Amino acid sequence: MTSNDIPRILIIKGSSQYDAARCFCDEVQQGFLNLGCLVTMLDLTTFPDVSNPMLFEEYNMVFSFDIAGIELYNTMQVKPFFWTFLIDPPIYLNERLKQIDENVMVSCIDKHHVLYLDRYYKNIPWVCFMPHGGATNEIPTFIPYNERKYNVIFMGSLNKLDGINAVIDSLKKDYDPLVSTVIDAALSSPDSYLDTIVSNVLHDSGISFEDNMFREFMYIIRAIDSLRRYHKRCNLIKELANNGISLDIWGSGWEELSSLKSCKDHIRLHGEVNFGEVKYIMSNSKILINDMPPYLEGSHERVFTAMQCGTVVASDKSTYLEECFIDNNDMIFYNPADIKTLAARIRSLLGNPTKALNIIENSLQSSADQTWSMRSAAMLNIMNSLPSA
Repeated sequence: MTSNDIPRILIIKGSSQYDAARCFCDEVQQGFLNLGCLVTMLDLTTFPDVSNPMLFEEYNMVFSFDIAGIELYNTMQVKPFFWTFLIDPPIYLNERLKQIDENVMVSCIDKHHVLYLDRYYKNIPWVCFMPHGGATNEIPTFIPYNERKYNVIFMGSLNKLDGINAVIDSLKKDYDPLVSTVIDAALSSPDSYLDTIVSNVLHDSGISFEDNMFREFMYIIRAIDSLRRYHKRCNLIKELANNGISLDIWGSGWEELSSLKSCKDHIRLHGEVNFGEVKYIMSNSKILINDMPPYLEGSHERVFTAMQCGTVVASDKSTYLEECFIDNNDMIFYNPADIKTLAARIRSLLGNPTKALNIIENSLQSSADQTWSMRSAAMLNIMNSLPSA
């Protein structure tokens, strides 16, 4: 391979909650470096001048998460191939998605999101499915199972209900009774995508939206998705506490829930934590409870990262996770409507270290290809297969 053949990649690193996406950028960079690529990192939070039109011209590929840097990219006269990896649902990224033009690939962490983009964003040249990767740079030393500090952990924030309800109240003023009908349907249909629910409500109400109007409406009412996530996550933690499971929780917003009489003796709050510390906490824990966002045909990086840290993962299902892993062999699948059974399985595992270690050993193997480094390799392969990339 000559120097002209070596892929030259620019990674755009933006800001993110808990620095999660910033850490993912570092993982992807290492994956590209392992493949012999020349990689430059452009940090939008510290770079003093991103208006230089020469920034992109020396690269074969530009990469970012959640379309970071698209405004800058669109100022370039000669645009290299741009891969943007969505780690949030499309309804949250509507304004950036509309800015995409030529030579851009958008990957989605859920197969349904691919269909959504194909229908409602005709401006996007290429769309594909690509799950999160597990964060595997600097995995901590394996800690013997019985010596781990934490039995059961949960990692994730809880949005403030007051803030969500304030947005919902505003939506109701402008769009009721439609919004109230969508909320009722969304809260009673946890196994459906919000856009599918809205489509059904519109059909039953005799309302017709053009595709462009529909995508704008989905963006406007995205707080309903936040409301649904809030109730699902609250119910999970409350029911585990009610069934006698004690949890250590990292993330913001849990203070009110932890003060409830039924929860206060079973929940220990540790507050916010930078993503760089997450792997150390996971590796010192026996079981991680994962609450899947509504990615019914996708995944979440917590599952893969925890597995690679040697932690037993208990998660609700998705079709993708069920394709990759076997219940009670690689991980524990649970039904959000039956937390009592989940609690019983947690107690059983805590009392059976041999079984837990068997699951850990299996998951280390079955998740070995679910890493950001593997995603880097997949992205290069796909880029090289596209005729005009």
